[in-house]
Amino acid sequence: MDHSGHSGHGSTTSNNSFSTANKSIARGYWYGVAGVIGSFAVVQIIHILQARHRLRKCRTESSPSPTTPTTHMQQFWATITAVVREMSYPQLHIPFKGLDWISPPPLGRVLILLLYWAVIVGMMVDKAIIKDAFFWERIGYRNAWVTVMQIPLLYMLASKSNIIALLIGSSHERLNWLHRWVARTILVTASVHGWHFWTQWVRADFVEFQMEMMPMTKYGLGAWGIILWMNLTGMAPFRRLAYEVFVAQHIVSAAVLLWLVYVHIPADATYFVWWAVAALCFDRLFRLGLLLWQNTRLHVDKSTCESQRRLGHQALLEAIGKSITVVTIKDVHFSWRAGQHIYLWMPEIGPIEAHPYTIACRHQAVDGCCCNSVQLVIRAHKGFSRRVHDRASGAERKDRMVKAFLSGPYGAPPQVEIFETLVLISASTGASFTLPILEGVLQPKTKTCTTRVDFILISRDDKDVQFYTQRISDAIVRAKNTAVELKVFVFITAGGGTSIEVDARRQGVAGAISTSSRASVSTAGRDGGEKGGILVDVQKVSTSPKSTVTRKRSPGASSIEEPSIQYPTGRPDINELIRTPVEAAGGETSVIKSFKASSTILFLHTRVECTARAISATSTPLLTAFTPYPAFNWNGQHWWGRLKFLTSPVPYRRITSKSYGISLRPEPMHLFSNQIASPLVLSAAGFCVFKATSKTFSTSCARRSIFSIARNWISRAENSRFRKPTTPSPIFATSSRPRFPVFSVAKAHTTTMASDSVDQLAEHLKKLPISDIAPFPNCYPKDNLVDVYRSHLTTILHNITGVDTKIVYVAIGWTNSLDKGDMQMAIPALRVKGKKPDELGAEWLAKWPEDDPLFEKPIQSGPFFSFFYKPGPLAKALIPMIQTQGASYGQNKALGLKDPHDPSKGKKKIVVEFSSPNIAKPFHAGHLRSTIIGGFLANLYSGSGWDVTRINYLGDWGKQYGLLALGFDKYGNEDALLADPINHLYELYVKINKDMSEEKEEVEKLEKDGKTEEAAKIKNEGLDEQARRYFKKMTDGDPGALAQWKRFRDLSIIRYKSTYARLNIKFDVYAGESLVPQKKMDEINEELQQKDITEESDGALIINFAKHVPGKAGKTLERPILRKKDGTALYLTRDVSELLLRHDKYQFDKMIYVVASQQDLHLKQLFKIIELMGHKDIAEKCQHINFGLVLGMSTRRGTVKFLDDILRDVGEKMHEVMKKNDEKYQQVENPDATADVLGISSVMVQDMTGKRNNNYKFNMEAMTSFEGDTGPYLQYAHARLCSIVRKAEIPEEELRDFNPDLLQEPHAIHLLRAMSQYPDVLANTMKTLEPTTIMTYLFKLTHSLSSSYDHLRIVGRERELMKARLALYTSAKTIIVNGMRLLGLSPVERM
Repeated sequence: MDHSGHSGHGSTTSNNSFSTANKSIARGYWYGVAGVIGSFAVVQIIHILQARHRLRKCRTESSPSPTTPTTHMQQFWATITAVVREMSYPQLHIPFKGLDWISPPPLGRVLILLLYWAVIVGMMVDKAIIKDAFFWERIGYRNAWVTVMQIPLLYMLASKSNIIALLIGSSHERLNWLHRWVARTILVTASVHGWHFWTQWVRADFVEFQMEMMPMTKYGLGAWGIILWMNLTGMAPFRRLAYEVFVAQHIVSAAVLLWLVYVHIPADATYFVWWAVAALCFDRLFRLGLLLWQNTRLHVDKSTCESQRRLGHQALLEAIGKSITVVTIKDVHFSWRAGQHIYLWMPEIGPIEAHPYTIACRHQAVDGCCCNSVQLVIRAHKGFSRRVHDRASGAERKDRMVKAFLSGPYGAPPQVEIFETLVLISASTGASFTLPILEGVLQPKTKTCTTRVDFILISRDDKDVQFYTQRISDAIVRAKNTAVELKVFVFITAGGGTSIEVDARRQGVAGAISTSSRASVSTAGRDGGEKGGILVDVQKVSTSPKSTVTRKRSPGASSIEEPSIQYPTGRPDINELIRTPVEAAGGETSVIKSFKASSTILFLHTRVECTARAISATSTPLLTAFTPYPAFNWNGQHWWGRLKFLTSPVPYRRITSKSYGISLRPEPMHLFSNQIASPLVLSAAGFCVFKATSKTFSTSCARRSIFSIARNWISRAENSRFRKPTTPSPIFATSSRPRFPVFSVAKAHTTTMASDSVDQLAEHLKKLPISDIAPFPNCYPKDNLVDVYRSHLTTILHNITGVDTKIVYVAIGWTNSLDKGDMQMAIPALRVKGKKPDELGAEWLAKWPEDDPLFEKPIQSGPFFSFFYKPGPLAKALIPMIQTQGASYGQNKALGLKDPHDPSKGKKKIVVEFSSPNIAKPFHAGHLRSTIIGGFLANLYSGSGWDVTRINYLGDWGKQYGLLALGFDKYGNEDALLADPINHLYELYVKINKDMSEEKEEVEKLEKDGKTEEAAKIKNEGLDEQARRYFKKMTDGDPGALAQWKRFRDLSIIRYKSTYARLNIKFDVYAGESLVPQKKMDEINEELQQKDITEESDGALIINFAKHVPGKAGKTLERPILRKKDGTALYLTRDVSELLLRHDKYQFDKMIYVVASQQDLHLKQLFKIIELMGHKDIAEKCQHINFGLVLGMSTRRGTVKFLDDILRDVGEKMHEVMKKNDEKYQQVENPDATADVLGISSVMVQDMTGKRNNNYKFNMEAMTSFEGDTGPYLQYAHARLCSIVRKAEIPEEELRDFNPDLLQEPHAIHLLRAMSQYPDVLANTMKTLEPTTIMTYLFKLTHSLSSSYDHLRIVGRERELMKARLALYTSAKTIIVNGMRLLGLSPVERM
């Protein structure tokens, strides 16, 4: 706060002309802060009184639902509270990896900040914007005061012993977000303050003088720099780099800031600094006193508590598995509430570090002895938590006893005893928060309102929950002695299966544990007393089998089995687990979750329409991050006064820091949260509105709609954690949104085409003005309407020219451009001699029948005839044919028959080998072309009636896997392997390759320096030789080496399958080089030697093709090696063996290898070897479909672009494009999934747009554009047709009765002609095997559609015209869908 003419804090005043107003502003600010805190304190007091009243009611009254508010005032207060909270939950989540930290706060916090900023901005400009000589100075002074007046609030919010939190019933960690935003606000106001003064000095050319004469200016600049530094380093990415360093520098910076501000501001403003110092000192002194009280004892009585220490506590460290450490701290003499946390300091492990952790057990002492023990469950990440785990893992028991100091407890956990039903959901170590709550409910000091608890524990690995199983067993035992009905569910998700609840109402399904106070429970070897199961002997838990409690059947009792704690594999049905207790509850239900929800929360709001007699609720899902509260409508009027009691979810988040492990604590998104502000509060009444005279209302649907909010929130968070979408159960059919976009599927023909061919053909002929179709080879009129026209045209030309019909038929071709006609023929192709083509054409035109029913008179252009269809007959036959055949339109199943005239002889068989990545490496863009083209070819042949076998021939054998094993031994991490196997293995491969490259460079350097012995030693003992030896062990069948290799292979296949699913790719067989038997390869080599095909060269076995294939062809095939001199078979030997084995197994009629052009020589060598061996028939069945490369890719240096990353990037790009049209974006059911499909489409379409043997460069901007022939444009064309169909609102059945005579417009005729070409396009594609053939056709068709929309409008037209045009559009839509699915694309209906 620079003051010209004053000397820092020694000055007695600031500027008299501005001082009074600025001081008044500062006082008003703190009056407002005090008022807000007081208001929240009043709300907290009301909540406390309500909670006490409810508990008293539960203890003294016998009401079936004592937690339900009964008076109008209680209902009104609960409803208003819930409405405010409901409005505060939505949050916009930034989905980009590494950028989630920039996600804005939830709406509630945003509203608080906007209100705060409105006050600050008002104070910054109030009566200060006056254009006079003091303009710059006045605003500078004002913002100086606005800045310094916020300093005390900043330090008060940072305090752990937080007075504000105490007054409003919260805790410091719940207010930390506000601390950060106040700091950012101070940075802005300080910047405005400094900029205005600086601008004034610049205008007066006064800068140098000011800096020399006024030292407080430098202090001010220093203070601004400290504020900027603290804001930057306080951002999540910097905090996560090294949390301990962040805390240390943050404390130092805070102290320096106070000093700089103190020497910068005038004396009459320094009280703000002293206020902040007072807050800081109070916090430190209070925490120091708490630390001393909790960790020092003047008198040690070991007769009562044998582990007592005069200074500190004795802590025992026990490691469970590779990442969990249980810390048991003996003989603490303070109490705590379930869900609170402490700060742990272990000087031996972290000399200056204290870290927060949730207390994982409840306080035991009821009377007398205070020898409680605290248990903490710490997951090892890095830093302190990793050092703790390392100490616990590698030490003897005496070394695992360390001295610990505690500070706390801190936190304001929810008052769960006021709820009728509790649903406790935790993942892995999150049970440290929920399990103490369960134990407290089952062993309360006084009666509570809770009558039912559902405890759900979810974990990937059973090792992570071993610590909790014994205590869960104790809880089940204790439940039978209380009035609480307990249901326990433990889910282990690593197995991939599913687990479903079983209880008294749902019998016979494994995976759920259910008990109530009315059931008898027996335990083996357990005490079952009141004090059992609070603390766990970690050594027993970590080494003994899983704890179980068996449930026996008693005579005359129900047939329900006694519960047992077990580890079912699979993911739980969160819908079912929450819905059941919510619907069964008569009062309030609290759902508490303890795992991180990292994605945007979904809300399914409810529209409620009320009548005088009853209430009916219908759920209207709205997928949005910010949604308004639903309007309650009563006969057209808003009715807020009669809202039935309603409460809503209050999300809790996990506070975690990678630097000190996991600390699970509740963090409500509100300043006041205690009784009713539980983690998730649901009302049995739900959304209900009623008239004063009517007591009838429906609650089941309303409960379901309320529950949908909770279910969607929990399901989204759980699925984000376990990465498996959950299909909503049928009961939520009206309130659940599909998790993926609805894709359009053309209606398939319901009868067998082969059996109905005669009837179909007869039906088609009825619609055409012709009586008969002449049969010709490769003519399939039942599948291709154009063949009817082609046959008819052949007959006409035969009658005119006298040329044999077989010659005429093959001379007629289809055109690529409709302006050249629907069919075309070269006159010389009819082989008529004696006259010029022009003369023959003129002569034949003169003979053309004037009244032909199908064709207009042809047009002659030099030696060519162009033929055009008559539009009427085409519309009558084509559209019904497409409607009938649906998804099979365009396909010709006869092409895949061994005998088209005799289907009983079966289908031809084809094997397509494609994709074929190397295991343990991510699927990169280099594999993309093989995968896309191979999938397309498999679809093409399958649609043509072939029996297709799709094979993925994995590169899973060779010395590189020996090198990978060495890399895993040197750099591998088991946890990382399980979390992300493919990427972890690839990282290892890159690292070990780098080591080997450095090793080779060292060898070359030594040899260059003449140190041959040292170089030879490295060669003989280096990585390359070790990898060779390891692979030799694999080939020799070493069990350990093979087990490691098989593990890498299996994990790779699992990951590949998920990638293939996104691309709509499936495989029938996952083969590989490793599966080729050694015996078969030995037989092949022996046979080649016996036939003198191979020869030895330097100990290796080779083929010199020049000796077997004459001329240049033999030389181009070169001299490939089949077997190395050490006896190791190479790829060519394996491929020869594999090909012959495949032919024996599948007896294929055709075999296609979809491999890059780089392997042209290899495939030619393979086919030629098969031919030389005497299997020419097999070689002729084989075909190599080659393709160019995706340019700019590397393979071994770690710079390769992985396909998953590419698909993610294009998906995000498409999501950004979708958001630009907010109206349409809101209509998309699942924007994320739709954007993913659009991104995949953009990649695949770019790949298939050009010829497959051409190289192409990846171009993100071009492929994601809606301009030009791109994937997004193709999807848009289909989505627009879907929109037209929806808006027309004409049933599909009604379209079958359309009037084709109404389709006379030029655009309609042009569209019909284009649609008729599709079967010919597919037939031509069977010859070219080029996906671009179909892609080009689809874009031409979409262009025709785009130009027709303005001329062939539907909405608002006469009904019959609407039907005719809609029938045309739906038929075009069917063709687009068929073509897209053939190419492997998933059509979207909205975008």
